[in-house]
Amino acid sequence: MTHFRALDEVDAIKTAHRGGKIMIPDQVKDMQDDAAIKSSANIIVTSQLRVACNGGGGALGHPNIFLTLGSDGKVTCPYCSREFVKSAD
Repeated sequence: MTHFRALDEVDAIKTAHRGGKIMIPDQVKDMQDDAAIKSSANIIVTSQLRVACNGGGGALGHPNIFLTLGSDGKVTCPYCSREFVKSAD
């Protein structure tokens, strides 16, 4: 297994010299963890059928838009991918 790892590292070095982007397994895991945290933070439960979204970033957000929840009780903002979900009550 060490032999294959050494070859992978050589390929990574060659890729880096060609200007390609390489990712170390720990970086990939960190990105997956970050994505999971962001996706859970981007789900908003609401009792309304019509919601407004501005990206939540103040000046770094996006234009304020109004969205209507679909028949499945969900809608996703086309700007920031924030998901609004109808509450169960």
